[in-house]
Amino acid sequence: MSRATKWLIIRTIALIASIGIAYVVLQDPFKALEAHTAVALAQLLGYGDHVTFLAPSAVIVSPYTKAAFLAIVTPSCSALASALSLIVLGSVAPRTPPYRRLLATTAAIATVVLGNLLRITLALVVGVYAGRSSTVLFHDWVGSTFTFVYTLAGFMVLLGILMPSRRAPAERVEEHDVIVI
Repeated sequence: MSRATKWLIIRTIALIASIGIAYVVLQDPFKALEAHTAVALAQLLGYGDHVTFLAPSAVIVSPYTKAAFLAIVTPSCSALASALSLIVLGSVAPRTPPYRRLLATTAAIATVVLGNLLRITLALVVGVYAGRSSTVLFHDWVGSTFTFVYTLAGFMVLLGILMPSRRAPAERVEEHDVIVI
């Protein structure tokens, strides 16, 4: 095994360990930020009287015609795990300049986080219109599909920026090749 391979393995193990620690440390603040931001988005959409942020990562949803309920952003509902996974993937990209890795990772994380905020906000809005059981149904069915799509989109953004361009060089046009009609 070459030195470069050993170094890559050691670096990857250290990165995964530090990401694990970051997940434990950042989990609660990130969930709170997501819940708070989703409430702010719902309020911007005109649902301010029906959704209220309740620290640390809970939201009181008051539907139009049903009893109020508590929606909680759990670790599995948060985009933190996906964001940290993208950091690992972006960090171990071979033969890529650091600025390009940073750009790719940042864009991918932004895609995932924005997608998750949209998913949480939509779940709250569904709760306002149709109540608790519809929020659960949306979360379990539509939300799961939505999560798959935005996570895949984030990964594709990461790859799209990291992969070198394989465009064919443009053919050179000489003056004698141009015909004016």
